[in-house]
Amino acid sequence: MAGLDLGGPAPRAPLLKRRGVGARPILIDSIGKDMEFKELGLHEGLLKALDEAGFTDCMPVQEAVFAHSLGGEDIYAQSQTGTGKTAAFLVALFAH
Repeated sequence: MAGLDLGGPAPRAPLLKRRGVGARPILIDSIGKDMEFKELGLHEGLLKALDEAGFTDCMPVQEAVFAHSLGGEDIYAQSQTGTGKTAAFLVALFAH
C-alpha cells in the first residue's frame, strides 16, 4: 500500500512505515548510504530507462523504500514534495 502525501505540515524527518502489527516507523535520516540504482538488481531494461531519464543515484526516501518494497513488502512513505516518492513507487512497481 503506497501512502499519499496530503499536504499539511511536513514532519521533522521523512518517515517510512511498514504495515503490520508492531511495525515501527523508520526515520529516513537514519539511513546514510548513498546507493545507485544499479546496485538494486533491477532488470537491465529498467536500469537503461532510469539512466536515459537521468536517474543514477537513489534519493534517501527511495533507498529506504526499496529496502522493503523490492522484497514484496507493503509500505507507505511520508516525505516532502520532490523527494522521490513517486519514482520509488514506480520503480518498485516496474521491478515486479
